[in-house]
Amino acid sequence: MEFLTKVLFIAGGGAAGAVARYLLNVSPLAKLFTNFPFPTFFVNVAGSFLIGFLLIFLTDKVQVSDNFRMMVIVGFLGSFTTFSTFE
Repeated sequence: MEFLTKVLFIAGGGAAGAVARYLLNVSPLAKLFTNFPFPTFFVNVAGSFLIGFLLIFLTDKVQVSDNFRMMVIVGFLGSFTTFSTFE
């Protein structure tokens, strides 16, 4: 049962991350940059920074459940960035 709970947390975070990335790609800001894929660049730089920061912050500095940490880092940020494609 614990495995299924972890999978559901990751799936929820992944769904939210995918929607956030889509919204960023269709935002008016994305239309300003036609020759450079700025939304993809921004998402990957910001997401990579956040993965590194939150991995330390949510592991060492703040006590949160493993499910929450997996939801945010693996689910949300993994689907928000192209890190999931890299893995």
